[in-house]
Amino acid sequence: MKWKISDSIKNYNTYKVQKAETNWGGRKWIAWFSTEIPIAEGPYKFSGLPGLIMQLLDTKNNFSYNLVFFKKMDSEFDTHNVVETNLGDPPIKITLMQYQKLLLNTYNNPFSQFENMKNTDWSFLINGKEITTMEGLKEITKDNQLDIRKRYNPIELDKAVKYPK
Repeated sequence: MKWKISDSIKNYNTYKVQKAETNWGGRKWIAWFSTEIPIAEGPYKFSGLPGLIMQLLDTKNNFSYNLVFFKKMDSEFDTHNVVETNLGDPPIKITLMQYQKLLLNTYNNPFSQFENMKNTDWSFLINGKEITTMEGLKEITKDNQLDIRKRYNPIELDKAVKYPK
């Protein structure tokens, strides 16, 4: 990320923080960082400033991160079983194209887990309506797809899935 550090300074909790801006992932971001904590890290993938990012937000107010607590630990903790794995299981690496394909498959056929079942072998409630048949699933698929499109707000717009309408 290429940051533009400004002269703007404010107080955040007990820290003096300085403003920086970047364009990344299809969004414009504003970060407030503190050189009092010389750790060049922040939330998600944001890093590279000469201090810890305490606040981060995009200019359209879709995302806002605020550091609520910071404590220097007496000793280091081994996080390899939590951070670098899924509770001990190694991650399954996939490409962006594979990830987008998974999202599109779920969008196009959101109830695929029921395809091989006979009618009335299963049922579930959606919005107070009991669904027990494949025909019933087809009826709610369009509403489900609309809901997916309405709620989809990826942090990286430049990598967003293009859902059909």
